[in-house]
Amino acid sequence: IVGVGSALFGVCRQAIMGVGDTLPIKAVDVAPAQYAQFINRNHFALLVEMTLGVLLGLLLKAGLSTRSKAALGIIIALCWFAIISANSRGGIISSGGVIILAAFLHFVTRTSPLELGEKQPTNSLTRRLRPLLAVTALIVVLSGTLIVSVALIGGETTVSRFETTDREFTAVDGRASRSEIWHSTLRLIAAFPLMGSGFGAYEKAIMSYDTASGGRQVVRQAHNEYLEIVAGGGVVAALLTLLFLGLTVGRVVQRFNDRGRLEKAIGFGAALGMSGVLLHSFVDFGLHVQINSLVFVLLIVLATAPVKGGRRRRRSLDDQKAPGDLERLRNR
Repeated sequence: IVGVGSALFGVCRQAIMGVGDTLPIKAVDVAPAQYAQFINRNHFALLVEMTLGVLLGLLLKAGLSTRSKAALGIIIALCWFAIISANSRGGIISSGGVIILAAFLHFVTRTSPLELGEKQPTNSLTRRLRPLLAVTALIVVLSGTLIVSVALIGGETTVSRFETTDREFTAVDGRASRSEIWHSTLRLIAAFPLMGSGFGAYEKAIMSYDTASGGRQVVRQAHNEYLEIVAGGGVVAALLTLLFLGLTVGRVVQRFNDRGRLEKAIGFGAALGMSGVLLHSFVDFGLHVQINSLVFVLLIVLATAPVKGGRRRRRSLDDQKAPGDLERLRNR
């Protein structure tokens, strides 16, 4: 609700007020651009990426009716349109990655023809190559469709932003580029390798190692969540983060196999939303915004929470085919 509402508000606000209008607060002057209720369009994109993942999970795995799938398709199109309209390059690439990953994972986790009673091809080479060719064709067609939609919806403005991406890695008018900020962060990490400089202290700690802007720019974030984690907590924080991600992935796979159809769809979608955040975090710091961090934690809960016995019983009801078995299970 929060994500879709934000996308709808952003699209309507842009249509009514125009792209050039800004929020009546001074902070807009230092932000790249605002969109919807966010002062930074990249932070908006991060929220909608998470929303997009959950919606795709429901669309692909929940077994909904045709009417419900059509409604979800319209909402997904709205979210994709809003991300392109926000003109966030990181958001567009990450959201496109979420869509492609959703199609790929749905393809490889769907019910196999053997389970459906279909006849398998006798040629083992054909049996191995057919899924690979199908996945390759799916990714190529989907990628092309996404690129065309970005060009058509975003128009010259979005295309120009992608063409000038190299400027993000080149210092302009004393403004430090991303690559220079990353190099400065690496110098900070080298100075405090074990325990880091302390979480929340990045803005102060980086000043002694920032040689790119010559003191003319205040560097508040590393524009890379992973570098900033290591800068704040050192090797210890890096190991704990890797451990946390590994445990999360393991739980996601376990819950996916244990859940009923609806719970599986929700967990699948939550995992997709998390993957978008992990990808986008290489170039931005959207998790510093409280609403985004709260929604991200919510996705972790949805993807890893244990399933109650009643949920599994309902799944068993759906999976049974014999009417007598269904009746006995319902009575139980």
